[in-house]
This record gives sequence, structure tokens and C-alpha cells, in this order.
Amino acid sequence: MRHPYTVVDCHPWAICILSASMDTEPPMNAILQFVLPEEQQEFQLAIRAADWHSVALEIDQKLRCYLKYGHTFKSANEVLEVIRKFLHDEMNDRHLQFH
Repeated sequence: MRHPYTVVDCHPWAICILSASMDTEPPMNAILQFVLPEEQQEFQLAIRAADWHSVALEIDQKLRCYLKYGHTFKSANEVLEVIRKFLHDEMNDRHLQFH
């Protein structure tokens, strides 16, 4: 799936310019502006949103496989531990962290 938004430019002072285009509509632009360092956390979340989206998709696919093909979990706690480890592995792969 192609993401409709593309980061065109991201300046050190945290103004990100996004370009969006749909096949049937004229292109649109959006500017996200952050006051740094006060809004550093919000800025990081905004520029890493695609990575977080990928993590959510990977977890969804993992859960779908467990539901579709079965599993050998013996308890709810075991399931939670496996999914939590999977979440942290996916975050580490993308250099993401909880703030």
C-alpha cells in the first residue's frame, strides 16, 4: 500500500513540509510546525508516525497468524509475554522507544 503523504523537507527547526496527492484530486500541502525544544516529544512522534504504523501492522499480522493457524500457548500470561517481546523487538528494529 502506498502512503499518500510524502515528507518533502524537514528543517532542523522542526517545520516539516508534507506533500499529498491523490490520483483524482489536485495535490495538497501541509506544514507541521513545532516549537523546539518544548515540543520535542510531539515532533519525534510526528516524524516517526510511519514507523509506529509499521509496528502496529506487524503486531496485527502476528495476531492474525495466531488466530488463523493456531498456537501452542498454555496461558494468557504466556501470550502477553510473547506479544510484548515481539512489540519491543519491532520497536528496537526501528529505533523506536516509549517516552
